[in-house]
Formats: sequence, C-alpha cells, structure tokens
Amino acid sequence: MSEEKTPVVKMCNKKLLTTLQQKLSATITSASDSKIAKILSIKSCPKITNIDVYQGGVKAALEVSYRAVICLETGEIVCSEETLASANVVYENSKLTQNAEVKMLPCIVDNETTILQGEVTVNTLVSIDIFMKDNTCNFFPPEYDDCINVKTLENQVCSLKDKINASGIVKGEIAVENKFKRIIFSSYTGFLKNYEIKTDYFIIKGEMFANFLCEYEDGQLKSFTKQFDFSEEIEQKGIDSQDILQLEFNTLFIPTTNVVVNQNNETVIDVEMPYTLMGDIYTCFNQEVIVDAYNIDRQVKLTTESFEHCINKESCFAEEKIIAGFNLSEDSPRIERILGTVGENISLVNVVTKNGEIILEGIANVGAIYYSEDEDGNKVLNSVVIDLPYSLNIINKDIKENDIVSVDLKLGEISVKNKKGRELEIIANVYICYNLSTPTISAFTTKIDLGEEKQQCPYALEIVVVKEGEELWDIAKRLSIKEEMLIAQNPDVALPLVGGEKLVVFRARDNK
Repeated sequence: MSEEKTPVVKMCNKKLLTTLQQKLSATITSASDSKIAKILSIKSCPKITNIDVYQGGVKAALEVSYRAVICLETGEIVCSEETLASANVVYENSKLTQNAEVKMLPCIVDNETTILQGEVTVNTLVSIDIFMKDNTCNFFPPEYDDCINVKTLENQVCSLKDKINASGIVKGEIAVENKFKRIIFSSYTGFLKNYEIKTDYFIIKGEMFANFLCEYEDGQLKSFTKQFDFSEEIEQKGIDSQDILQLEFNTLFIPTTNVVVNQNNETVIDVEMPYTLMGDIYTCFNQEVIVDAYNIDRQVKLTTESFEHCINKESCFAEEKIIAGFNLSEDSPRIERILGTVGENISLVNVVTKNGEIILEGIANVGAIYYSEDEDGNKVLNSVVIDLPYSLNIINKDIKENDIVSVDLKLGEISVKNKKGRELEIIANVYICYNLSTPTISAFTTKIDLGEEKQQCPYALEIVVVKEGEELWDIAKRLSIKEEMLIAQNPDVALPLVGGEKLVVFRARDNK
C-alpha cells in the first residue's frame, strides 16, 4: 500500500460557457486645429485584460483600440492617433470556482461611425466567447491489498503539462519608390501555419501581412501589402515530441516603421511587427484504471467516481477564401481607380461542429479607398466599407459533433477589382487556427473495500461450461479462484475463450 495518497493524473476540463455581446463608444478627434471632414477607414482591435475569477463569476476589462484614416477640412489625409474605449465585462455562473481558469476571446462584430462638428463617434459591438478550463480534476488511485485480484482497462486521459507565454518581433524590409514621401497609415496581422516540437523547444512558422497607405511627392496615394514568412524558435523546457500544443497567436496593433536609405542607395521601410504567443501544453496517454475486483474469501465493494474531462487535440491550421461581388449604391461616386484596402476586419458569428466538419459563419469587412471624379473632372478621394458575409467549411476527420472549438480567424491578402465603375470583385484570403477538445465522462474506481466472508463451495471438483461472451476473468471471479490456477488446471484450453469449452476446477481444501 502506498504511504502517501497522490494523484495519478490531473485531468483537464474545458467548456464554452457563453457568448456575450458588449457595446462601446469612442470619439476620434483630429490632432491638428483642422476638423475632420471625412472618415476613409477605421481599424479596431479588441483586448481583454485583468481577468478576475471568483466563486460563481468572473469580471474583466474590455479595451478596444481605434486608428482611422481621415480627411481633414483642409483636404489633408492623415491617420488619427490611437483612441481607446473601455468597458467592464461581468459574467456570473455557478460552475465558476476560484480554481477555474477563464479564457475570453473577443472579436469586433460591427463599427458604426458618424461625424458631427468635426469629430467622429464610433459605436462598436464586440462579441466575447467565454471558456472555462478546470485543471484540478484529480484522480487518485485506490489503495488495496495484494489479496485482491483486480481487472484493469486503459482509459485515455489528457493532462495539462505546462503553459506557454512568449513574445517576439518579426522584422522586414520593404523597398519603395524614390518619389515616396510619407506613410499615412500602417497596420499588420499575423498567423501561424504550423509548428514542430523538438526537445526543450518548438518551432512556429507563419506569415505576417503588413499594410501601408503612403503618399508620394506628386500627391498620389498608394496602398500596398507586403508578406513576410517567418520561423521562430521558442524555448520551452520539458517539452517533447509526444506533447500536444494548443496555441493562441496575437499580433499587436501598430507596427514600428522607419524609412531609411540602405547600402544600395534604395529607400526602404524597415518594419518591426511584435507578436505574443500563449497556449497550453498537454500530454495525452492511456491510464490504467480498475474496472472490477474480487477476493477469494470475502466480498469486495468498489467505489467509483465519474469525472468530466476533455481530450485535447493539437492546434490545426487551414486556409480559405471569401469570393464575392459588391455593387456601389447609385448615389455613391463612381470608381475611377482603387488605391487599396485598409481597416479590414473579420468577425465570427456562428460555429457549428459536425462529424468531420466545422462550419464557420460571419462577416468580413473591407475598407476600399478609391479615386472618383467630380463634375469638373477633379480627382476626389472616397471610400466604401464592403460587408462580406461568409460561410466556410473546414474538413477534418478528427472533428466530432460535440467537440468544443475555439477559432481564431485572420484576413490575409485582399484583392479588390473595379468592374464597370460600380461593380467590385473581392477575393479575401482567410487564415484559420482552431483548437479542438472532445468532452468525455469516465468512471474511475477510487476505493476498494473488503466485505463479508463468502460461503465456501462444497465441491472439491467441478466442471464448468463456458458461456458465450465470458472471459477467463469472469469465470475466475464467479468461482472465487485465481486466473493462474484456472489456466494451470486446463493447459489444453485455447485463449481467448469463445464459449462451449469445458473447464475442470479442482479446489484443494488447504490451498485457496
């Protein structure tokens, strides 16, 4: 018997508790004396901080950052300074305990903007998925004497091994034309495409997309996107190739840019794109658990306990496209030339899991900036926000209908083509990282007790006919003898039993 009772494994449990919606408002103003005449595009980024879990509830701070491309009354095109809006998020649920870990995943559902007296008011709707992860589901092995015969089976369990909390910077260089003047707006997004686990470290691979709206010396504006592949080594002591990673990759809001002349006398933009990487490391294995027991002389009572837990699967990555058409309203200025896209956003409204498939539904928003002509033939800068409803199907044979799914969607390269002045064709690349957890309930034997003495069989010799479906264990338990004795007394009987075999049982009165 063990002297100290210690858990065999700390099992993991994960649930999607709810999806909340939160409204926030912010005011964007001009940094100069000139008032805002027009808003061309807006980029918003939600963030959850200060999560506080207590018995029966959780509270946190929601913060949304805004940056906008605006046209001032003077005609100058500028990027607004970063504006923040904040709100408290409170959710109550009796299942929450102080030991539970809560994860909140926010995404922007909608931004509505209005201009009044030279200021922009933004009303934002944020959707927040709230997950609970409880890693304190401890299974303790039962204590028992050697006189008790036990039957074990392997049960798959998943245990939290460690947490990941890392950060880094992806650096790149972008060549620009010599007549380049200034950067008006810049943003970036990043996503993972795969990872590889080594001993004591792992490698992440992915892409960064940096978006720029620039002004040139001739007064022309141009938007462009630059893609950067990256591969980063993340040190993680104790990790090995058998582990499972569930990752969350986040890119910050504003890249660091610096316009320089390199050694080849070329004007380039040096860009630094920070990221944070969070996640969990799991170990999944088969745990032997006792499912039955007996003693030759006495009755045996088993105490079992049911545990809710999850089998967590490694992060998966997918790429999809949203292809759609969009028509400008009749009162919108006709498009002469598209400059590019800024302020893109994608929201996830609905997730449906089926066996072998995930269906993702939501809306992507793309801001397109373009030139039109006024009645005098002058170029006028305009913009339009394009809403792209989407439904994406992710095929994966490991997906089960009742799986818990957390999904991170990011927009990559976006192509907007002008067709006939009012018709647009949009192709948006979507990069998807999703984590799967399969909920399950397992019963484990937690205690074995000896009860009353059994009545001894009066026969020294007995012949038993095996019933169909019976195993050697079943017969040994029914006859209160050891399996080894049954095998030794019937050496010619083939295993496994199929039914109909005749087994001879001899009981020596002085040998149990």
